[in-house]
Amino acid sequence: MNEQAPRARATITDELINRQTAGQTILQTINLIPGVNFTNNDAYGSSGGNITMRGFDGNRVSLTFDGIPLNDTGNYAIYSNQMLDPELISRANVNMGATESDSPTASATGGTINYVTYVPSIDPGLLVQPSVGTDNYMRLFGRVDSGEIGPLGTRFYLAGSQQIYDQFMGPGEMKKWQINARAYQPIGSNGDFISLSMHYNENRNHFYRNFNLATFNSGNWLVNDATCDLRSAGSGFEPTAGTVQNENGRCSNYYNIRINPSNTGNIRGQSRFSLGESVTLTVDPSFQFVRANGGGTEAVFENDIRLRGASASAGVDLNGDGDVLDRVMLYSPSNTNTYRYGVLSSVIWDINANHRLRVGYTWDEGQHQQTGEYSRLDQYGNPDSVFGGRSGFGTGINTAEGLLFQKRNRNSVASLSQFNAEYRGDFLDDAPHGDRRRARPGIHPRAGSDVLFFQGQHVLHAILHHGDGNAFARVAGLRPLWRFDHRLRADLPG
Repeated sequence: MNEQAPRARATITDELINRQTAGQTILQTINLIPGVNFTNNDAYGSSGGNITMRGFDGNRVSLTFDGIPLNDTGNYAIYSNQMLDPELISRANVNMGATESDSPTASATGGTINYVTYVPSIDPGLLVQPSVGTDNYMRLFGRVDSGEIGPLGTRFYLAGSQQIYDQFMGPGEMKKWQINARAYQPIGSNGDFISLSMHYNENRNHFYRNFNLATFNSGNWLVNDATCDLRSAGSGFEPTAGTVQNENGRCSNYYNIRINPSNTGNIRGQSRFSLGESVTLTVDPSFQFVRANGGGTEAVFENDIRLRGASASAGVDLNGDGDVLDRVMLYSPSNTNTYRYGVLSSVIWDINANHRLRVGYTWDEGQHQQTGEYSRLDQYGNPDSVFGGRSGFGTGINTAEGLLFQKRNRNSVASLSQFNAEYRGDFLDDAPHGDRRRARPGIHPRAGSDVLFFQGQHVLHAILHHGDGNAFARVAGLRPLWRFDHRLRADLPG
């Protein structure tokens, strides 16, 4: 798409997105844009990957979905395997360097990526897209569009997909299923609307083994173990009363404990209201939910102080042999459960055809609960739930005091409160595109580190942040005029 923005920006549309591998993460598709580098962990996109933009890693790139932030509220990480089905993405915008003044970009030093979802069709329709491929890849996507319904022209869609395939190296598989829905209500004929969308995604992944270049070149690649004989009869580690069994180090590379389960979802509201001929209000509330962990095991002594606590007990029998002499391998995931609330809002005043003023407010709060509920492994090393002893999922372990045995239990909150204002004016529309020689003396507008003056457009923006994290990105070539504790900053090209 041809861009006219006063910054380094690129946009890809569904024309390109729909030609990519079915089910592929959108980050793989924008890998075609110069300055963006995404390394995918496999050919189909469900095992994760890493993105960099002009040398900045993913923790310093803001990723948004219909404007709502997707970076982890704790460490700003991007999880590429949790993206929306590509068949529902209408376009993706990539800003490299300077960000929009209203972007909720606490993590955006390197730039921003925003993908925009499909608006329900005016006409009813049905799309069914099956896919098959190597590594037993199978995927089915379906979408139903209602078309316009009733006198108000309400329309909606419901979509779902399921994907499964084997790891290309070693045992293990990738499973993913997702459902999406959106209701859209136009208001009048001037572009006003209200919309409500929902998204839910489940991933059940196995990790690949990591190894260095020398191991790769040798051809002796490391893969996960396909089986685990943890304590079955005849293994030499079967539970026996009165003797010591030490399971430390056993089955540590068994594929079914090297896992990365996640349940994620969100509800998104979007709206646009005209408050007169030249003033527009937008309000976009959202709620996000995450439950995830990275698997893992720990060999625990049955007389561990954490199991005994303040009781007089000698310990807790973890393997059922009637003594507390052993060191038993337990499933020990680090579960994270996040509830995230947000509101994006702005008022836009089109003063005339050449001048626009925009003010806005963003609120984003993530409430985290981080727990580590242990659970037992069966004799072949399999946990009864991917979320361990988490209540409602697996069977936990009680200490001698009757408390749930867990390695952590803490709560935290990450919040962002951001006011923003932007004035934008077109002063020299008669100047040739990109021609700085015809600019007025003393005015040398630019945005980003390598973008010239576009169509005589001069931009002044100020951002007020109050919250935690890296409040905004430094932009090479721009001169800060004001800065104080509440992070008020205006950048004037010069």
